[in-house]
Amino acid sequence: MDLYLIDGNSYVYRAFYAIKGLTNSKGFPTNAAFGFTNMLLKIIREKKPGGLAVCFDSPARTERHELFEDYKAQRPETPSDLVAQLPYIRNIISAFRINAFEVPGYEADDVIGTIARKAALEGHKVFIVTADKDMLQLVDDNIKIYDPMKERVLDAEYVRERFGVGPERVTEFMALTGDSVDNIPGIKGVGEKTAKELLSDFKSIEDLLGHPERIKRDRLRKMVSASRDIVILSKKLATIETSVPLDITLSEFVTAAPDWLSLLSIFKELEFSSFMKLIPSLETLRRYETIDSLERLGEVLSSVGDRIAFNTEAKGRNPLTDRIVGIAFCSEEDMAYYVPVSHSYPGVGKQPDKRGVFRHISPLLGKHEVAKIGHNLKYDIMLLGHEGVRVEGVLYDTMIAAYLLNPNKTGHSLEEVSFEYLSAKKKSFVEVLKKRKSFEEVSIEEAAAYATEDAALSLELRDVLFPKLRKEGLEKVYLDIEMPLIEVLVEIEKSGIKLDTTLLRGLAEEMAVEIDSIQKRIFFLSGEEFNINSPKQLSRILFQSLGLSPTKKTKTGFSTGMDVLEDLAEHHALPMEVLHYRSLSKLKTTYLDVLPSLVNPETSRIHTFFNQTATATGRLSSSDPNLQNIPIRGPWGKRIRQAFIAEEGNLLLSADYSQVELRVLAHVSKDEGLSEAFHKGLDIHVRTASEIFGVPLSEVTQDMRRTAKTVNFGVIYGISAFGLSETLNIERADAQKYISQYFDRHPGVRKYIEGVLLEAARQGYVTTLFGRKRPVPELKSHNKNTRQQGERLAVNSPIQGTAADIIKIAMIRISKRLREEAVQARMILQVHDELLFELPGHELQKIRLIVREEMEGAAELSVPLKIELGHGQNWAVAH
Repeated sequence: MDLYLIDGNSYVYRAFYAIKGLTNSKGFPTNAAFGFTNMLLKIIREKKPGGLAVCFDSPARTERHELFEDYKAQRPETPSDLVAQLPYIRNIISAFRINAFEVPGYEADDVIGTIARKAALEGHKVFIVTADKDMLQLVDDNIKIYDPMKERVLDAEYVRERFGVGPERVTEFMALTGDSVDNIPGIKGVGEKTAKELLSDFKSIEDLLGHPERIKRDRLRKMVSASRDIVILSKKLATIETSVPLDITLSEFVTAAPDWLSLLSIFKELEFSSFMKLIPSLETLRRYETIDSLERLGEVLSSVGDRIAFNTEAKGRNPLTDRIVGIAFCSEEDMAYYVPVSHSYPGVGKQPDKRGVFRHISPLLGKHEVAKIGHNLKYDIMLLGHEGVRVEGVLYDTMIAAYLLNPNKTGHSLEEVSFEYLSAKKKSFVEVLKKRKSFEEVSIEEAAAYATEDAALSLELRDVLFPKLRKEGLEKVYLDIEMPLIEVLVEIEKSGIKLDTTLLRGLAEEMAVEIDSIQKRIFFLSGEEFNINSPKQLSRILFQSLGLSPTKKTKTGFSTGMDVLEDLAEHHALPMEVLHYRSLSKLKTTYLDVLPSLVNPETSRIHTFFNQTATATGRLSSSDPNLQNIPIRGPWGKRIRQAFIAEEGNLLLSADYSQVELRVLAHVSKDEGLSEAFHKGLDIHVRTASEIFGVPLSEVTQDMRRTAKTVNFGVIYGISAFGLSETLNIERADAQKYISQYFDRHPGVRKYIEGVLLEAARQGYVTTLFGRKRPVPELKSHNKNTRQQGERLAVNSPIQGTAADIIKIAMIRISKRLREEAVQARMILQVHDELLFELPGHELQKIRLIVREEMEGAAELSVPLKIELGHGQNWAVAH
């Protein structure tokens, strides 16, 4: 085998002085440990040694010290920063399962020499990893020196080139020249050139000392004669001992698989993220057990303490339609369990009874005193609900924890979060599924490795992320808002909403006729037929055929975006027709054509999914389908909402916060004008219109109110005079006048904005009233546009985020009340500031009262929170 023997002291010191100032976040020095580990990894990965050992000097005095009191006496004391790292270096060596040798009374060189000679005699190739030249005396046909820093192997030929003699005479060379590193004296005044001459002229050092008269140069002859005893001593000091008493067999040096979990722990503490990435997927490292009997399941569950991390695997990724194939859980990071319940493939192994499994698991997951941990718990809770299992008590969702810590990040999957915080690489669901149609076809063995890793990672992430939440002041948002909201969203998603598919299909046919009519008008106006959906063809029609002037250019040509078409519409009728065509086409393809196909055949209702981790402000988003984007205004938006209906005998109740963001602004800004308007119950947009147009309240027109509404909300979103002028299609000077008049009337708002921007620039983030944070790195950008975008985010995020928190709190409170009151009413949808309920007609008054109490009491602001209620057979009427 190829045996690599590492001179531990040499490389620890070399790493310490080569890498300056490296510490972890706590200020602990890590430079020597990092450099040494890097060297180890380089050897392991590139050389793939059959055997490996590290040798260290003993702190005890050696025979060399007895021979020469000043041996190595010039060396300074070991730096304290290096001393602190030595235990970690030893632990790293141990975790790599490499033997470390240290023999009292001997140096590392002696131990290496002894092992090297023994291995070479047995026919093994030995590579001594060192930068010390005295080791070259050991070189022979089977022993070489390897320097990983310079990527070179030093053999006997190198020794002869370097010293002018073979390896067997290196000690003689050092006896003449001495060695300043080890304080070996040698002959004062004799350098390498002279030493080479002397060794060339004499057969040995003894020959030289016995016949100094043969030295031609008089001065040199006198120096050698006077240094006889020093030369003999120096040779003894330089000679490596190769018979150290070591009771070893070479089988002890055979390389083994590292203890990756121990390495991961050390690397995490030292914050060696680059090394952590080299550690294999944790699914190959953790211990896990596949449970194939209810008896064994009962035994394992009985040992669970005050917390359990769990993870369900289903046929697919839809928790409403798919069913559980297996469940994994753990209460300790290094041991997890997988319970297969419905794998299905030829030769599938034994699986415990599915009903029995959930009967066993249900009491534990329902225990309030046992914390439940998972990643995307809403998904798991919904799947377990199909099996009659309720998950209750304290919840810890690591996906939401990661989101709160970094809401600007777009992805919070277990793969992404594990890699970010644990440097753990894991397989995705798609990678495990491969070409199989469903998870049922994945082998139990493969599923167990994958699922138990998910559970174990969730447990480990909880212990990493929760202290970070606490440190960042996000604990209350997490525990009091986001975690209780999970159960509310589960119920909403399960409930769904009934859809009048006949009405939708009729609307689709009607809209198709209108789209066709618009298309014909476009072709008439353009004078030819073309692909309206092709930006390139539309650009040709607008700017070549019609001769309109382009206003914006893209990489591929002139822009045909909405803002460009709106500008061009002032000069020609075709751009407005294109905008109308695009609007209706999107409505048709997004809603009218798709919604009927999304009706769940089991419930005959449509179910959307809510995402708690998709927006930086804390707002919920919905998908599959996105019911939050159905237009409110316009005849088609209203007609689409008419298709969302109550079951026969039921009603829909809509509860919509009235100007909640402006009320939050009034509270945080303490602006007297805004506060007074809300306390008096005035229409805030009419009030603002009266102020900026200088007319009495009674003379405010609808156009004035619309302008004022744009100004009111524009202020929250940090709108500029240019932005307002574009939105209202007015002169920029008029837009600036409106904004200036607004701030003149509301100095509290101006002061609030200035304060928020100063605080955001100082802290790097903004917060809601409930403590939710949003980092605003854009404020530090050197790009003016990016910085201005950051200013708009800094002003708006605390307001929009607070409004999002308020409706979430209201949802939690209402859900609790509905359970306590044991009513049939259920919450079925949330669209930003609006909640939609379905209820029997006889519960209407009671539910109206509950909803008003809980929504208007969700937060204590300096101005009253108000909601608008409406009800009817469909959403359009209720809203």
